[in-house]
Amino acid sequence: MDFRWLYTRSIVIDGNFSAEHLKMKQPEEDIALSPGARYMVEPKRYELHLSTGMESKQVSAFERIYYNFNILNHRNHCALTTRQ
Repeated sequence: MDFRWLYTRSIVIDGNFSAEHLKMKQPEEDIALSPGARYMVEPKRYELHLSTGMESKQVSAFERIYYNFNILNHRNHCALTTRQ
């Protein structure tokens, strides 16, 4: 019987490396091979989106509960003071 298939050689490469050799010396001369193809975004449209898009702050669940609690307290306080 041939047992060579039981033992294989494998090479593992760590993904935590920096690809300095891929950085262009002159990025302005970079040519997109397929701009806007498949799931890629056209560079000009993406730059337009970045310049005109609005940035919103993401709020944690605790902050949202705290904010809503304060609104309710304020409304209850206003309702109690107007009754008196």
